[in-house]
Amino acid sequence: VAGKYNIRNKREIWRISLILTKIRPAAREPLLSCPMLHTSTGHSQHLNCRRLRAGVHDENYMRLGNVLGLRIEGFFKRRLQTRMSKSRLTMWIRRAHVLIRQMHSRVGKQIVNVTSFDVCVDSQRHNACAITSPYGGCRKGLAHRKRAAAVTNKEVVGDEDGVLTRWPVYGCLTLHFFLSTGAERLYTAFHSWSATRGVQL
Repeated sequence: VAGKYNIRNKREIWRISLILTKIRPAAREPLLSCPMLHTSTGHSQHLNCRRLRAGVHDENYMRLGNVLGLRIEGFFKRRLQTRMSKSRLTMWIRRAHVLIRQMHSRVGKQIVNVTSFDVCVDSQRHNACAITSPYGGCRKGLAHRKRAAAVTNKEVVGDEDGVLTRWPVYGCLTLHFFLSTGAERLYTAFHSWSATRGVQL
């Protein structure tokens, strides 16, 4: 279960198990007192409506005995991470975890960065990317803008003929650094080395 729903540790499994241990006795007591009683009392309707609103079971199964058949997987399917992976927002569940932790997701108008957030049925259609996120139509992030600026301004130097020459970058050293420091010997050695290797300058 932890691997299928990409759960970090078993603490969340224990939390859902504790919820089930509290729900089942509350549904078992009316059934033991009156076995023919399923949906008539307000207590049973309250339990069923809460589970229906949470999206754990369908409205076609509103019998009180179905509360006893709830499983952990039904709660894990309502997690924000699982809902994002099953929608068109992400392709796999691990990517959904990254987007949620980086505050790219929202439920309604609220940005949610907790992967175990329980998405109810009413809020399910309001699950989308955050407005401030690049995936939601906002401008790109700082790292993306820096990379784009580095590609457009990638060591372009004008030569004497007025033709722009793009100097190749090898590690952190460039020909522009060699020329600016006046190291003609290094430039000559690099030029001869590139000629032997077949590198076009």
